[in-house]
Parts: sequence; structure tokens; C-alpha cells
Amino acid sequence: MRSKAGRKSVPPSGALKVKAALEKEIADHQLHARVSIMGTGCLGPCSGSPAIIIDNVFYENLRPQDAKELVAEHLGRDRVVERLTHKRPDGRAVANAADMDFFLRQK
Repeated sequence: MRSKAGRKSVPPSGALKVKAALEKEIADHQLHARVSIMGTGCLGPCSGSPAIIIDNVFYENLRPQDAKELVAEHLGRDRVVERLTHKRPDGRAVANAADMDFFLRQK
């Protein structure tokens, strides 16, 4: 299985620092054989940048220090890190990118 993490291409948002932190954690956990980071363009809602998608789970408003938990939990233990997933305006977590209002309106 290959997990793909896309990053928002907005350097001022901190995306490049998040990407570097993810790359370090992936290397530290020796996950190169099954994980690749793929740079992308816009992933959707600007308010959530920097953002990544791992196995269709949308993580947003990331900071470099979140990389350790994302790699250990999602990639290492196959557990969604709910505190970092997309939140609807009413506060409900929406982990699956396809279930986000932003993407539902695109259909």
C-alpha cells in the first residue's frame, strides 16, 4: 500500500516546513517503501492550509510539530488523528475528503 500526502502549494502558509517535517518523520520511521509525499496544487479550502490528504483523510491547519503524530498514528497505526481533520462550521469533524461540504458542492 502506498499512502499519498499532498501539500498545499502556499509557502507562506508553512506548507514547506510541514512537508520537511513529514519527510523527516517518514525517514525516522523507515516508511519510504510504502509512503510517498506528492506535492500538489490547491487541495481545496484556503482557510485550512497547509493541508494534506492521507488515504482520503483531509488534515488541515497543520504545523510542523503535527508531523510526528500524523506519521506515528495514521501511517504507523492506521488511526485517524481526529483533532487535525477538517471541521465543519458547527465543529463536527469530517475526516473523509469526499464528505467535506467544499467537495460535495463540486459535483
